[in-house]
Amino acid sequence: MSDILTLILVLGASAISVGLIVVLNVFLGGWTPARFSHTEAGVAAIEEGVLGFRGSSDAVMARGGRAVLVLEAGGERLGVAATSGDRATVRALRPGEVKAVHLDGATLSLDLDDYTFPRVWLTLDDAASAQDWAAKAEAFTHSAIVRQPSASPSHA
Repeated sequence: MSDILTLILVLGASAISVGLIVVLNVFLGGWTPARFSHTEAGVAAIEEGVLGFRGSSDAVMARGGRAVLVLEAGGERLGVAATSGDRATVRALRPGEVKAVHLDGATLSLDLDDYTFPRVWLTLDDAASAQDWAAKAEAFTHSAIVRQPSASPSHA
């Protein structure tokens, strides 16, 4: 057998083996995307991840449990928790750390002044709730709410 044919067979067998491991992992639940089961779980994630943050009862969870917004008790910061893969990213935003607020019906997105976490999307239960939270998030920025469809790869 030639060296090229042997190399092709080894690479093919390796690719099939890796593919089978991925399928097995998905089947066994090893790659289940993270979700918050309820709003309080998202608030708890923020409180655990941000030193001194204490969430208020003013909180909302995106449809599907992919993100949570909560005002800090006292209103000094806006807590954000968003899932990606099997983890959650949490931030406590102070005034000026939200670059822009975009509103499109029930979908709210926040552009953040954070290169590691530049934008968070939340699709809420209704447009009125999204409008309410857009106004709350606007307090943490200096720009107005943008009321036009935002280009997004996916919504939380």
